[in-house]
Amino acid sequence: MRPGMTPALRIASIGAAVVGAVCIGCTQQHPSSPPAPARPSAQTASSASAPGAAAATAPAPSPSPVASAGPLPPPPRYVTGRLVYQITSVGTVLSSADTSGRADTITTLTTLSYDAQWSGSDLRLTGNVAGSVTTATPSLQAANQSAPLPVTFDATIDSASGVVLFGKMIDTTRTTSPQCAAGGPTVDQAREVATERPRSFAPGAAWQDTLTDRTCLADIPLVTRAVRVYTVSLETAADPVSGVQAVLVSHTSQATMIGGGSHLGRQITLNGNGDGTTEQYYDRVTGVMLSAHTVARLQLDVGEGGHVQRLTQQADWHAKLESYAARPGAG
Repeated sequence: MRPGMTPALRIASIGAAVVGAVCIGCTQQHPSSPPAPARPSAQTASSASAPGAAAATAPAPSPSPVASAGPLPPPPRYVTGRLVYQITSVGTVLSSADTSGRADTITTLTTLSYDAQWSGSDLRLTGNVAGSVTTATPSLQAANQSAPLPVTFDATIDSASGVVLFGKMIDTTRTTSPQCAAGGPTVDQAREVATERPRSFAPGAAWQDTLTDRTCLADIPLVTRAVRVYTVSLETAADPVSGVQAVLVSHTSQATMIGGGSHLGRQITLNGNGDGTTEQYYDRVTGVMLSAHTVARLQLDVGEGGHVQRLTQQADWHAKLESYAARPGAG
């Protein structure tokens, strides 16, 4: 590891493996293709947004789909109420400058809680993200001092287009760059659980989109472009966490990343590419996301003073529903 490749940058780059390869945490979504037409039963005036997320270890084989007990209509696209998720992420990073060939590993535990309710045709979300480092290899021990403090957020989802807009989250007392929101990739990933919703729950539905995300790696501005391809399982599948029969939505991602800026007084450039796979399980009646699992891989070239160091990373990310309280009168 070259001097100047700080723990903060290495730790943040692990989060970028998920944010980049899966493009979660997009502060404004710009689908390249028009949204799929809404099915009459896929969205109701009283439903609101439930999370969609990604998570973790090379996904274990998915539970085999089983024939549904009956011809239930697709669940609502959006869900209202109060939801709490627990998110576990295990990241590894290997540096081209480390001749030992040993990978650094860090495990984080994040709690996401948020409320969702309708405001006209928009879905309004307000929430809180609290994260902590549970384990880290010695070279990343500084992560225990740099773990994000609890961060609040608010978001608005246009139910017609699916576009997500986040409220301003920049706190200059808690970030070294005025362009970067507090919390970094950890908060980006958690917010995506709250705001990501499939275009359709119809069996066999498929679509593709291209998203451009402007975020930060440590305190360095970063632009990610990801192409995602989605499919909805033809039959229901058992949620691997709760065992409940669920709608399985899967997607693959291909991403490129480019960025640059000042980090601890040094000019840094960032160039990377990655891929990821995600499986999300949604309650077939309520539309609430029950769990999600993402495995993402990323190669990131970090340039400084004419030298380039390649970081090879993998992130194994899991989200699971801890509690859900429906909003009275919604449904």
